Amino acid sequence: GINAEYGGEAPPWILDKAVCIAVLVAIIAIIMIYPKVTLRIINVMTAAKLISVSVIIVIGIVKLSKGEFENISQGFNGTNWNPQKWGNAWNSVLWSYNGWNVVCILLGEVKDPTILPKIVGCSVAIVTFFYMLTVISYHSVLDMETMNTAQVAVASEVAKQYLGESGVIFFAIAVAVSALGN
Repeated sequence: GINAEYGGEAPPWILDKAVCIAVLVAIIAIIMIYPKVTLRIINVMTAAKLISVSVIIVIGIVKLSKGEFENISQGFNGTNWNPQKWGNAWNSVLWSYNGWNVVCILLGEVKDPTILPKIVGCSVAIVTFFYMLTVISYHSVLDMETMNTAQVAVASEVAKQYLGESGVIFFAIAVAVSALGN
């Protein structure tokens, strides 16, 4: 890998920055030159996200279908039930989602703006559905200690347990694709 070329050390920080700049310039160029291609790329990346999340969900379903409930039974142990903490968490979630700032811009581009509430409602329902199934799968496969101390993303840890190192690589690529698709 790239670390071997640098004697096992991390490559110079300038190399990281140069790669990031090159990727950003390439993305901006594609968006500017080929807007229709950009839409297709976004669709492909969205499909890739759904496929990777579906893999996690299937792993969780397989685990639960075997009658293995020991991890998920711990689910809410240690949960803080303070409403103020929950409110702060919801506020953080809403502000961390970058889509809120484009709703007005999007509304100006939609031919029939009266359908926007339906679109938002369906989108939120679909994302919530996949999110809940993914979280249930995480909790069915991993115990809380493993989730809290994992050295890699929780999805990679789940994949590692069921798919080995190839699962970790798959989810590393899936996260990169997901980040590019946002």
